[in-house]
Amino acid sequence: MIKRVGALLASATVLVAASGVVPVQAQPVPTQAPPRVTGLAWHPAGRTVGASHPVYLSTMAKGRVGLMWLKPSQLTFRYIPGYKFPENSPIRSIDRMPSTWVPRMAAAFNGGFHLKDDGGGYFYDGQMVKPLRSGLAQFTITKSGQLGVSVGKLSSSALSHLSVVRQNLPPLVLKGKARAYPSDSPWKWGAADRGLQKANRSALGQLADGSLVFAYGSNVEAYELARSLAAVGVRTAVMLDMNKSWPMGFVYDAPRGGNLPVGHPIQADVWRDASAYYNQFSKDFVVADIR
Repeated sequence: MIKRVGALLASATVLVAASGVVPVQAQPVPTQAPPRVTGLAWHPAGRTVGASHPVYLSTMAKGRVGLMWLKPSQLTFRYIPGYKFPENSPIRSIDRMPSTWVPRMAAAFNGGFHLKDDGGGYFYDGQMVKPLRSGLAQFTITKSGQLGVSVGKLSSSALSHLSVVRQNLPPLVLKGKARAYPSDSPWKWGAADRGLQKANRSALGQLADGSLVFAYGSNVEAYELARSLAAVGVRTAVMLDMNKSWPMGFVYDAPRGGNLPVGHPIQADVWRDASAYYNQFSKDFVVADIR
């Protein structure tokens, strides 16, 4: 298992030898990379940081599930609440200023359910908009821009370091195991349009090394997302928004002749254009910016 990325030691260890003090170079610390899974190919996408890509794409479930792997050591994450949803959300002046996130966009994806749909609690900008609940999955972003996926109610001390906590249903993956099954009712993981079993769905998972995988499913059941995320090594995953037009995942190339990056959907049937996140949208979303 790849270990969590850390900073390389800047100084050498020093050994005392007969001839004097001899510097010994420290061994490199393993860096985050897309998980190696038999039969799965990852493809670098979007803009680069130096010579490397912080975003890779792949598919599972016979192409129905698109995966976007994100390298946190080269990205900083930002939550933008929608101007309508989550309901009654605080909105800072900076949330209405695309110039603060658009020029360095590398990727972006949707947030969670409407709060009225009882997917879980919501905390943003120091305000508890809807109480957090124990046992539910959530994504969090620290004030320094680190994105994580976890389960459970957070302490006041933990909240003081966070800019957002967005809960959305029980964990889709927990301790590396899928928690959704083919026998689940159509309503367990969110009601699909017209009560259908399948829908466009999305989720976010985190691996043991701290890297992240966003999943977009085209007309799938929840268990297909869960199994896909577990198969690539995700330890914990939270369900995100669903149905025809709300799930969105985009990767962005560097701007060409202007300040706007060039966006591409990670699956062909993403309903909206990548420009949807060039401004504050009606529903919340997460942006990954180049550090």
